[in-house]
Amino acid sequence: MSRVENNSNGIFYGVCPRMTKTDVFYKIIVSDRAIYGVKIAGQIFDRESAEVQLLWPLGLILLPWINRLIKRREERERLYDTMDFGSREFLSLDKENFVFEPDQISKVTVNKKKRLWTARYPANGTIKFYTENKVAKELILAKDQDVILIANLIHQIIPNVVLV
Repeated sequence: MSRVENNSNGIFYGVCPRMTKTDVFYKIIVSDRAIYGVKIAGQIFDRESAEVQLLWPLGLILLPWINRLIKRREERERLYDTMDFGSREFLSLDKENFVFEPDQISKVTVNKKKRLWTARYPANGTIKFYTENKVAKELILAKDQDVILIANLIHQIIPNVVLV
């Protein structure tokens, strides 16, 4: 079974920045067979992300909407925590969900530097997954996460991990 228990040894969170659409907030699960990306929210995924992106006092007016988005994120995360990530159901729940098997990824770079994209939001680096020298997915590590621990976690399944 590809399901991983929710613990710091197999899970981290990242934001996929997009120029023409809203960003996607992912829960990334690293198992011994693959790396699974689960879309659990959009651009606003917690109160802090809302505060950074919405001008206050506008944010106060939108507080019921923000609370609904946060609750929806928590519900989605609980739903995915009960699933087998290797199942077809997992991929069919959202077109943004993804699976990277080790033979699909040629290299992973983990950069400890903060990106300009994150502005005032606390983030501590980026991860890029490459397929044949093309970036398949880029994620900004959301919140305070241990970049080296994440690099080591990915290295357990993908041998070519570069820490920048």
